[in-house]
Amino acid sequence: MNRLITVNDVALYLKTAPTPAYETHIDTAHALVAAVILTPTLDRRSVSERHKLKYDSELIELRDGPIALVDSVTSNGTALDLNDLVIGYWTIQYPDGFRRGDQIDVVYRAGYRKPEASDDPEIPDLITRALILAAEQIFSTPNTDIVYEKIGDYTRQTAAGVPGRQETSTLDPRTVTLLRPFRRPQL
Repeated sequence: MNRLITVNDVALYLKTAPTPAYETHIDTAHALVAAVILTPTLDRRSVSERHKLKYDSELIELRDGPIALVDSVTSNGTALDLNDLVIGYWTIQYPDGFRRGDQIDVVYRAGYRKPEASDDPEIPDLITRALILAAEQIFSTPNTDIVYEKIGDYTRQTAAGVPGRQETSTLDPRTVTLLRPFRRPQL
């Protein structure tokens, strides 16, 4: 797992000394934040998608997200200028519009990682804050009604809360609110 926050980030927020006890809470925070925004992971991944449009549209919703960086968009084999596109966390909008029957190919990077190269975008501050708040909440107020099972990079939650549903989420409503811009669009 590519951690977007560190033990030191959580310790600084809690105004305590760093401790290995925060490690598990950071992993759980990553899983819960990913669940709230309806993505399988926050880890950076390269994605290539092809869309065959069934109707005219100015907007394409991508299958994976949130979008961190778009590498290329082609319409019927012709590259589109990325400066002409409006890129959201899950969508690409083309003001000139895409037409029915167009084949749109999109190559992009979804998710985040600590910036390592000059083309790596910064991790959005709201994601970082939500991760720290989630780790702090889990550390400060463990809920015995919730069971977390961790196998490798996979964390599974069972029992009381269902991440992503505000009425039953294990995360504080303020943390869920921070993540609202990053949530996968829903009908």
